[in-house]
Amino acid sequence: MRQNKKLQRQVVRFFAALIVALPAAWVIAAANQLFARLLGQQPSFQPDLLSFVAAFISVLALAWLSQWIAATASYHQFKRQQDQDQEGELDLATAEEGEVKWFSRDRGYGFLVRDTGEEVFVHFRAIRGRGRRKFLQEGQKVRFNIANGENGKPKAVNVLLME
Repeated sequence: MRQNKKLQRQVVRFFAALIVALPAAWVIAAANQLFARLLGQQPSFQPDLLSFVAAFISVLALAWLSQWIAATASYHQFKRQQDQDQEGELDLATAEEGEVKWFSRDRGYGFLVRDTGEEVFVHFRAIRGRGRRKFLQEGQKVRFNIANGENGKPKAVNVLLME
């Protein structure tokens, strides 16, 4: 059922792109002919078939590209929201305190040292806050929850800076 709706949306988008592409291709082909005439190359205002086909393909490709960009942006927005929903808020009852051992801004991850001395992985998405607060510096005190990582090792989630 879900695949069927997805296919229906793709078909509708394709025909919408066609509806936009046909007149746009004619206008582009006509403009091409007009400029050619102004340059003294062709005297006709009627677009020829080759100009029309080239313009039609260009507009269709542009329509597809804009849809792909919109779909990609929508997907990334969905993933960010999903990450936020999964992580949730800091649970103070089980929160631990620790210190940043190291954190790489370029890589977007680092390691924290728990009070027990054990190191735990931290990803920038697990850091609560926005902007510059999304990066940690060596030696900063933090409060965090522990969750199981994808590899079975503990990772820090819901990381908050302690001030």
